[in-house]
Amino acid sequence: MSEPANTFSAQYPRAAAMARWGAAVVLAGGLAALAWLFVMQEGLDGQIVRRTWTEHDFAGGLGHALGGAAPARTGLYATLAVGAAAALLFAAMERVLPMRGWRKGIAFAPVLFLAWAFVFCPLVDARRILEGAEFLYLPNGPFGADAGRATFLSAVVASLFAGMIIARVLPMVRDAAWWEPHPEASRRADHAGLLELPEERPEQGVERTG
Repeated sequence: MSEPANTFSAQYPRAAAMARWGAAVVLAGGLAALAWLFVMQEGLDGQIVRRTWTEHDFAGGLGHALGGAAPARTGLYATLAVGAAAALLFAAMERVLPMRGWRKGIAFAPVLFLAWAFVFCPLVDARRILEGAEFLYLPNGPFGADAGRATFLSAVVASLFAGMIIARVLPMVRDAAWWEPHPEASRRADHAGLLELPEERPEQGVERTG
């Protein structure tokens, strides 16, 4: 094992801290974005609960607004980028948010919901309807009401999930201790020889009789 003074983080502490921050933003934002999409798209597709309650297609509407040839795929990538931006916003607001730990995400959730209600809904047509063989994207209405009365409930739940994920993952991954090897891993490596099969061990002190 290398000495602590020879590690990258010890020699380049600022670069190591920036790398941890970057990884934390990408991971927290990505997981939060996927959680957001899971909740929002479940209301549209009903893959798990086998029922739908909205015509609101967040990913498809966003991808269509961006002019993507494959709206769902473009919307996925764009949502991941929005998730990273949300993680950065949380980091900027973290000190003023009430509560501690993942509960800060509950306090942050209204920010995500209001951004969806007052930025996304007015600017992005995400009400998806099928006309012939093509999907059309129409305006959402206030709080997505034109896409279904329960659309705003999906956004509330998605905001809570995304907020709590960011509040839990971001501080954890940016902490230097999270990147250090767990002591248990070292102990397992030291005792790895105990798990070898007898035929894998070198023969010692074997007497041969002629």
